[in-house]
Amino acid sequence: MTNFFFYPKSIAVIGATANPKKFGNAVTINILKDKHPDIDLFLVSPNRTEILGLKCYESILDITQAIDIAIILVPAKIIQKIIDECIEKQVNGIIIITAGFSEIDQEGREEEKRIAEKCTKAGIRVMGPNCVGIQNIDLNLNASFIQKAPPGNISMISQSGSFGCASFYALQQEGLGISKFANIGNSIDVSFVDILEFFKNDKNSKIISIYMETIKNGKNFINKLREIIPNKPLILLKGGRTSIGMKAASSHTGSLATNYQILKVAITQVGATLCEDASEFITALKTFSILPIPQGQRIGVLTNSGGSSVLFSDKLEEYKLDLASFSENLKD
Repeated sequence: MTNFFFYPKSIAVIGATANPKKFGNAVTINILKDKHPDIDLFLVSPNRTEILGLKCYESILDITQAIDIAIILVPAKIIQKIIDECIEKQVNGIIIITAGFSEIDQEGREEEKRIAEKCTKAGIRVMGPNCVGIQNIDLNLNASFIQKAPPGNISMISQSGSFGCASFYALQQEGLGISKFANIGNSIDVSFVDILEFFKNDKNSKIISIYMETIKNGKNFINKLREIIPNKPLILLKGGRTSIGMKAASSHTGSLATNYQILKVAITQVGATLCEDASEFITALKTFSILPIPQGQRIGVLTNSGGSSVLFSDKLEEYKLDLASFSENLKD
């Protein structure tokens, strides 16, 4: 269950700061912009009494109200202490924006393991670490340090926050937008499958999109796609398709990149749309946003160019589609 990440009643930003150069300041400002009146925001900063007009608490344990999600932006070296306090506070979920874990070295991987074990035992869901946060544009909620996405009906899960950010710009240029966005980072707990389950049942998530570098449980992931595809289009872009890309993906999110050819076959079999590059990804999202889902494989081509008709014909065969014949009435 991950719905409370997107519909929190209370948020604690741990590591809030008045320094405009730090992410703790960006996250605080972004949440305060157009903040939903039903969401309470609490700032935890032991060195400040007030930031942006809001009272600061020395610890999350000093907040009397229950907390749905704690967003952590403290240095990695003190993360365990903060996690212990969140567990004692009995928060529902944690978003760890802090980086410096498995994407760095083995010691960081062990730190992640300890966090995951503690939180699993306490029944607390964890997103991240090494992520930018989440957004629910339907609530005007931007609980991240990147700019707010334009509003729309596309929901996105990304292993890269900067890719999501770049996608927002590209979608806006096409007149498209986002409903929900989640950057799962190193995904020590909350996974693609968890977020997909939420998007599957979310009425405003009309189209689902994914930027993926790694997948930890391929079978569960493909089974979840199989559940979604009959009802919602799903578009996926895979980073780390080559040997060099796989190495880069490992240093980015700290996981071994998934074999592209195996993933490609599985995704094609369940009927999702797999894109080869970012441009194709945006084009696919635009296509599914403005056109109805085809009911068959026949394609009609109307053109005043002989060369274009030849190129269209090549693509039809490449994608195993059929060229439709126009009726005599239509020709007349």
